[in-house]
Amino acid sequence: MFNNFALSGFIGGIGLNAAAGLVEGLKAYGIGLVLNGIVVAFLPMIVGLLVGKYVFKFHPTLLLGAIAGARTFTPALGALQQAAQSTLPAVGFTLPFALGRIICAVNGILILLVTK
Repeated sequence: MFNNFALSGFIGGIGLNAAAGLVEGLKAYGIGLVLNGIVVAFLPMIVGLLVGKYVFKFHPTLLLGAIAGARTFTPALGALQQAAQSTLPAVGFTLPFALGRIICAVNGILILLVTK
């Protein structure tokens, strides 16, 4: 409970700090900014689900765990385990989570190097 409370407070604080930039971005770029954000957020998950189900034929519980791991979204793992009443989603979560964190760290460094 405290973990979720702290995470929610942190996200709320970040959201309050980013609100001014959102309003300015919407004024400058319009609704296209929101629509592009939706596409960027959902398209990789949808493609991952379709490829995992039809190409690799993963078990749905493992596939959903892998998608949550690839998004590096730990709260989704808890929700999946609770819904499945099993720890099986953690098996699919581990490797994509580790790779996702490494990719995020490397991309962060590359962005810093490129923008100097």
